[in-house]
Amino acid sequence: MLQILVKWLCTLWVIRGVPIGGHRVRLGLAFVATLHAVIILQMSDFSPANFPDWPHHEVVYRGALQAVKKQLDGDVVGMESLAYHAASQKLYGGTRDGWIVEISISIPNVMEIVGKYPYGNETRKRRPLGMRFSPTDADSLVFLDAYQGIFRFDVSKKEIHSIYSNPSTVNLYLNDFDFLSNGDLIISQPCTTESDSSFHRIVLASQPSGRLLRWSRAQQSMSIVADGLYAPNGVQASPDRKSIIFAEMMAYRLNKVVFDEESGAVSTIRPLIEGLPGMPDNIRLMDDNITLIVPLPEDRLELPWFLNYSFVKYYMLWVYETFFHTSKPHIGEFAAILFVHSETGKIVDAWDDPSGEAIGGITQVTQIQGKQLVFGTDTAPCLFITNEFS
Repeated sequence: MLQILVKWLCTLWVIRGVPIGGHRVRLGLAFVATLHAVIILQMSDFSPANFPDWPHHEVVYRGALQAVKKQLDGDVVGMESLAYHAASQKLYGGTRDGWIVEISISIPNVMEIVGKYPYGNETRKRRPLGMRFSPTDADSLVFLDAYQGIFRFDVSKKEIHSIYSNPSTVNLYLNDFDFLSNGDLIISQPCTTESDSSFHRIVLASQPSGRLLRWSRAQQSMSIVADGLYAPNGVQASPDRKSIIFAEMMAYRLNKVVFDEESGAVSTIRPLIEGLPGMPDNIRLMDDNITLIVPLPEDRLELPWFLNYSFVKYYMLWVYETFFHTSKPHIGEFAAILFVHSETGKIVDAWDDPSGEAIGGITQVTQIQGKQLVFGTDTAPCLFITNEFS
């Protein structure tokens, strides 16, 4: 607050000392200074930094995404994460309005909602995000809520129970996860100061305020695996569940974390691939257990040099939140997915939508029934599905 006051006073001092004439000019400059102070004060909880100069590599796409088809148009909103139950041929996802939705896909390319389930504290905000079926219990769907904690859904009994509750009123912001071999969960926390509803602030701030967490099944507690991360997001365990790969969204890269087999502590953390052409989200292994599907819901945010200053970002945020920010369902403008070799980090294929009309804002891609892909998004009022692919 003192720094903001000092900036305002300095601005007024500069105006006072400018050798210009004209009462209207001085009034205009005083108005600008006052507006500056008001905007800075309104955004006093926002602490932006300059964007680092991240590597950037060009990718050659093929336009396979223009062939996707909409499903459940208008029936679901913002199903960001998905999990497929092969035994029942049902797909599960969490909607932006706080429901777990059960979808039947008994006929190829035809989806039908067969169940909607509430959970947790219904008086608090809910946003279901990362979800996976347990590797040791085929009917146990574990999912995270950005605000309330960790839950388990028994899909055969249709019962949802809390595994871990947020111990405070502060937004915990759990995002995505996967299981280690001992049943512990490695969880991404994109930011320690902002929540899911203000993700645009995380992007614009470009602060390394994200963490990887570890939830211990034995101790029923959380610990920190790594911090100082730029919006960590999707998490994928290796087939043996002794290492994980996670998406560092605002660093445009995937990182690999190897754990010591005896102590369980982190052995190494290293980039698997850098310079991605967009922000990576919920990464998932395909059925071959070697190929990662990497969705890019947003293009890279790269500002020209004259906008890449922290003080300019206050104005950008104010303009965005005043005139552009919306929670209404919509299909994103950017659409791309990468197929990445999980051992070498090499991109083996890349899809986009050259039409710009079929799909956008892809947050997760889930392989179902062997040769189909279902696409989830954070904001679209529908799901998307491919025909068979090779």
